[in-house]
Amino acid sequence: VILGISTFPLVLKIRQDFKNERLILVPGIQRTLVIPAESYISNSFVKAVATRIVELQEQWSYETIEDHYSELFDSYYSHGLAELTRSNLISSDRFDYVKKNNIISTFKFDLSRSEFSWCKKLKRACALIVGTRRVYINNNEPYSQKEVTYLLLAESIWPTEFHPHALKFKRVKIDDSSENTYENIKKQFDAAKQGVMPNEA
Repeated sequence: VILGISTFPLVLKIRQDFKNERLILVPGIQRTLVIPAESYISNSFVKAVATRIVELQEQWSYETIEDHYSELFDSYYSHGLAELTRSNLISSDRFDYVKKNNIISTFKFDLSRSEFSWCKKLKRACALIVGTRRVYINNNEPYSQKEVTYLLLAESIWPTEFHPHALKFKRVKIDDSSENTYENIKKQFDAAKQGVMPNEA
């Protein structure tokens, strides 16, 4: 899914009342929209943008990793999340380590266990994404394989030329070390749907 095109259609499901719903397709930056307070972004749109976030985070080579993070910072992450992530990357010297060891990362999505929703009580787009990360060193030497589970939370924003996706991610939580990463993040995802904001850790 390519989301870097400014005319990517924004799908908003607008609740007119408790009985009727209608779909409105709007080009990403063509005009300013007046959206009723009860509007929310469709699950399919949450899925498209959230999976792009995980692709950028997980599918890279030593030649592309910096470009991937630049796209995350410029187009998807909130200012606070971008600054925190930059700080972590610098303190861990991650880019240099990846380049020195010719590291490549791949990711296979498990969409049968992944979920996407508009968490109405939090007024956030919520995504639970599960998959398998495979890491290679020296270009093609298998190094590690593990299950990884993501919890992503984003607020809805007006689409602009610089942020055409209508979502700004405030929280990207990754579990790649728990005994059961899926069960751990699934509990937090279900809690978010009930209005409970996941903790930072």
